[in-house]
Amino acid sequence: MVGVGLAAPARPRPDAVLAILALVVLLGARILGPSDAWDQTQPTTIAYTTDILVNGHWVLPSERSGRLATKPPLYNWLAVPAVAMAGHSSEFAHKLPSVVALVLCFGLVVRLGRRLVSDPLRDDPAVGWLAGLIFLSGYTIFKLGYLARPDMLLVLWMVLGWAAATRLCADQVGPDPATSRRRWLALGFWLCTGLAALTKGPAVLPLLIYAAIAPRLLVGRWSAGRVLEWSWGPLVALLVFGSWVWGVWRIAPEHLVQELWAHEIVGRITGFGDSPREPIALLTTAPNMVLYYLSRFEPWCVFSILGMYCLWRRSAATGQRWWRQLGRQGAALHGAAIFIVVMLAAYTLVTGKRADYLAPAYPPSALLAAWWLLRGPWRTGIRFPWMAPVCAGVVLTGLTIHNSLELSAPDRGFGDAVADFARETTRHVRARPAPVVLLNADYTHLGSFLGIAGPSGPPALRLAAAAGGPFWLVTPRVDEARFERWRRERGIDIELAEVCHSRSVPPTRFWPGEMVLYRAVKGTDFFTGSR
Repeated sequence: MVGVGLAAPARPRPDAVLAILALVVLLGARILGPSDAWDQTQPTTIAYTTDILVNGHWVLPSERSGRLATKPPLYNWLAVPAVAMAGHSSEFAHKLPSVVALVLCFGLVVRLGRRLVSDPLRDDPAVGWLAGLIFLSGYTIFKLGYLARPDMLLVLWMVLGWAAATRLCADQVGPDPATSRRRWLALGFWLCTGLAALTKGPAVLPLLIYAAIAPRLLVGRWSAGRVLEWSWGPLVALLVFGSWVWGVWRIAPEHLVQELWAHEIVGRITGFGDSPREPIALLTTAPNMVLYYLSRFEPWCVFSILGMYCLWRRSAATGQRWWRQLGRQGAALHGAAIFIVVMLAAYTLVTGKRADYLAPAYPPSALLAAWWLLRGPWRTGIRFPWMAPVCAGVVLTGLTIHNSLELSAPDRGFGDAVADFARETTRHVRARPAPVVLLNADYTHLGSFLGIAGPSGPPALRLAAAAGGPFWLVTPRVDEARFERWRRERGIDIELAEVCHSRSVPPTRFWPGEMVLYRAVKGTDFFTGSR
């Protein structure tokens, strides 16, 4: 009788363990590190989410100042469920869409490394896991992966769209071009295009430029672009993005024309219109995007550039460029290189330049770098297997230290001081519900963390005092003599009782130094025991 033995469980791959460990380290360093919700225009994004929850302004939310949104609201729509469950003061809830997008991007890069840029007949897990490790160990992704901003979500849609368009074109290089006509991939590309536009508007343009030129550059003929279904595909993207544009037009047509079109699109690209930039900035800042790519993707930018060089050099034997000899794999890698160049060129031709604009280029860059290290002509990653993990470890360690030092904060511990005070204030307000009035903290996200949407300040204080009931007042520490004069001049009969206060930090334009939560009530003969 022949016994049937149980197969031994597969041992985890060391490269997989390292890549997943890098993801855990990145998320741990950012989530458990100091709060930075005050930075990178995050207060604006957080205010939009709060306005949607408090006032129901789903199409066109506004800041606390009343200024209408200048970005499409997809990020805020995705953040609303988490904030509704965890509360306005939960920083993690406000940043959850970025965290989810980061994890999905990591999984996508690993899969693309295994399949899209591998031998068509088999997976190549080594390239996939190394590409995932490289993707995570760069400053831009380290930062954007835990920000209340739409950039990481944009990276997800752009890379999904790039992968779909590249797959459709690369499949035509293989032995059976007929199999490349997969309408579900074309539908996916146009859905991602619409979602990217609904995330950050005109930032989707490089993806469309890539889709327009990729068939000619990858397959060798413009007609190969028919697999992208240009006859009906743009209507899908237009339906996704255009529905929101139509909604804005119904609510505030002047905002759509003057702010979103004239300022956010025309002004940022040309420097004319309402933009504060001068058109000459197009020339004076021309090298910036290349410098950003080199400095924000160290040391992996070197390997990705070497990968491009190897793909584009001509073979001495055939006279062809090397990528043409690699079949579908070469076409996919060539597509990664083209997408990087398109991203650099597109943003070099606009006056407004930011380093995070290049974030969608880093996943293809990671694929190129991993391929060059493991499958390139010199196979550096195989000869020196320790090199990539050591580089990634050094980069992530340095970024973690830099993040903990808070070098760009108004003062070390500033973000945590705001967050701690918001949580403490929320706890007291929930225990004794009453209106909340905020004074002199309009430059921060404190109001949004307290669930305040719309303007506050002295008018709100006068209304709350005149309403007759108790209310909460969040303000810098009150000078008792000045408050008494103010109260008597206006005939307002209220008293203030201090409940808690924030940590004191040096005053800046972001923060008055110390904020105090007061319980404001009428005289003792009005609300007995309500303090």
